[in-house]
Amino acid sequence: MPRRRAAIIDMFGTLLEFERRGRSWREVLADHGIALDERVAARFVSQAADGSEHIAASRSRETYTAWEKARIAAMIRAHHVTADIGSLVEEIYAEWSTWTMKPYPEVAEVLAALRDDRVAIVVCTNWTWNVESALDQAGLTDLIDGVVVSARVGARKPHLRMFRAAVDLAGTEPDRSTVVGDSWTADILGALAAGMSAVHVDRDNTAAALPLPPRTRRVPDLRDLPTTIQLPWTC
Repeated sequence: MPRRRAAIIDMFGTLLEFERRGRSWREVLADHGIALDERVAARFVSQAADGSEHIAASRSRETYTAWEKARIAAMIRAHHVTADIGSLVEEIYAEWSTWTMKPYPEVAEVLAALRDDRVAIVVCTNWTWNVESALDQAGLTDLIDGVVVSARVGARKPHLRMFRAAVDLAGTEPDRSTVVGDSWTADILGALAAGMSAVHVDRDNTAAALPLPPRTRRVPDLRDLPTTIQLPWTC
């Protein structure tokens, strides 16, 4: 008897968006007379680590927080700041960690429909340690079966470690799993490399010209997801 089907769903940009967030790196640095260099900052944003491992940093919440702050400190130092930066690191980290999330309008109804269809729902996200607070804020905790987060796994999507952890948590197999996400590289290409099918969520309609590989579909939102992931994946 085949194992149940699983929906491995990205969080930010797929299920949730920011309702409110703290000041940006640019704003905090400007308050201290430092002009943000976008080329420098791009080396230290979270996405710059996509696909990499950070196993040692993920031993605990404390080691992961220290790793995050070390990246912020390196970003500041890369702006040729020579003064003591301890308090500035703490200020940037506090603002960066301050946010309120809300779900996209269709999300709760879609997740409920997937559960009615006995689809296992695992959130798989490149996010910091306190991922549960985002899902709690959005009222989605009771609509999912589990969470796989890069901060604890020790790797970031599209690393295979993330997708293996999600499939294991769902209690199924890759060929019974569909990854749903808005990031072409982290979610879609990562899913295909892991032997899964994929649904690309293109809410801003910016990827229409991007060809779809086999076992991949593209949707403008999640409204048809319960039907989409049950269709035969023949192309």
